[in-house]
Amino acid sequence: MDVVSIVSALLSAIGAAIAIWQAYRAKTYRDEILQDRRKMALVETIGTARKARDECRKIVTPVGKPVRGLDQQQVVNAIRDCVDRLRDNAHKFRSTKLTGCVTTLESLLANYAQTADEVARYKVADDMYKALTGAIGAISEEIDRLV
Repeated sequence: MDVVSIVSALLSAIGAAIAIWQAYRAKTYRDEILQDRRKMALVETIGTARKARDECRKIVTPVGKPVRGLDQQQVVNAIRDCVDRLRDNAHKFRSTKLTGCVTTLESLLANYAQTADEVARYKVADDMYKALTGAIGAISEEIDRLV
């Protein structure tokens, strides 16, 4: 009877060790999936941010003459889409720099919409362009950190 008890205790310990090992592998796999999802969200967001920056380039201070036939609302909507996507995915990014850029962009968008003076709007648009460039940099840093 003592041999049977020892063998059963030994098999129970081996079974427990295998269960712990499998749980560890499952948690590691889960963490890898979450990290991959975070990377995918960042890659999708960087494309939106680049598009918004390209659109913002249309409303910054002109060097020569103002651009004619430009729909400023379309540009603002593209930037707002970028800000919305960044805000929606903020919980995945874990970047205080990126969160700061989103907050800055939101306030600049509100300021741009309220500003009537054309020169002041150009200044706000320049600041939005800088903030979008900072957001793209923060997203790139986050991608590099995850890779």
